[in-house]
Amino acid sequence: MSEGDEDETVMAACTACESVFAAKETANGTILPIGRPQGCQCGSTDFEPVTTPDDRLSKRASD
Repeated sequence: MSEGDEDETVMAACTACESVFAAKETANGTILPIGRPQGCQCGSTDFEPVTTPDDRLSKRASD
């Protein structure tokens, strides 16, 4: 995340089901999916930033 106290808009993936969301990454590194205050539809609240659009596809292809 960039320097400062502002939230950054990122693409994030659920660590449980790999659904991808637009999200806000807070200054402390917490990732909050936009429009999903309860977390993912699968029930998970753990997300990881997607650094490139191909990250999720590459992981699925190798599974």
